[in-house]
Order: sequence, then C-alpha cells, then structure tokens
Amino acid sequence: KILGTKEVYGSNAHAAAEDIIKYYESKISIYERNPYLHLYAQLFGDIIINIPILREAQLKAAAGQKVFFYVYNFVPELAKHQFFDGAGHASELSNFFGSVYGMPDFPLEGDVGKVQKIIIDLFVNFAKSG
Repeated sequence: KILGTKEVYGSNAHAAAEDIIKYYESKISIYERNPYLHLYAQLFGDIIINIPILREAQLKAAAGQKVFFYVYNFVPELAKHQFFDGAGHASELSNFFGSVYGMPDFPLEGDVGKVQKIIIDLFVNFAKSG
C-alpha cells in the first residue's frame, strides 16, 4: 500500500511500484553483510525521514528560501554496528556532545579528531555565514 499507490501514480501505480522495487533491489550489491536487512532499513528510512526531508527542501527552494543540506557518513571503529554498515541517524551528534545514545566516547585523535574538527567548523561557519 505504501509504494506506488493509485492516489499518487494513478494508472501508472503498478509500474511505479515495480520501479521502486527495482531501485532497492539494484542496491543489494553495495552491502557486504545482511543485505536484505540493509535494504529494509534503507526503504524504511527513506519513507519516514529522507523523502519527507527532500520534499520539504525542494518546496522551500522553490519558494525562494535558502536550503542547506548535509550527509554524515563517518563511522569510528568503536561505533561499528554488528548488523548495519554506515552511520546511523544522528550519529554526528557525538562530535558535539560526546557519548550519545549509548555510543562510547571516542578518543579525539586520528580520523575521529579530524572529522570532529571538520564537522564543528562546518556548523560554526554555517551559524556565522548561513
């Protein structure tokens, strides 16, 4: 019912649903482990987070507002999940607040320190300059 509904796609609903399924199936090879779990999580995340955010950004841009967007994909070795690859929702918060959501404190050295400096500099620059 969620994918390719007649209310949204009309007579093209079946073709739209097939295209959506093919899109996610085409991503299966990018995951080294638990590919179906990753695809489910990606679909769910797209439906409840990514698609609404992108639609809102497009509407605001079309209305002439400035829109800023970022993607955070750094995963410290200590934060690697046993089932999922990649950075989880809000994982960048550890750069500002230390241990969040039960994540361990990361030593601010090497790549972790570099990424923290970059993300903080980006946010400070955004606050100053927009």
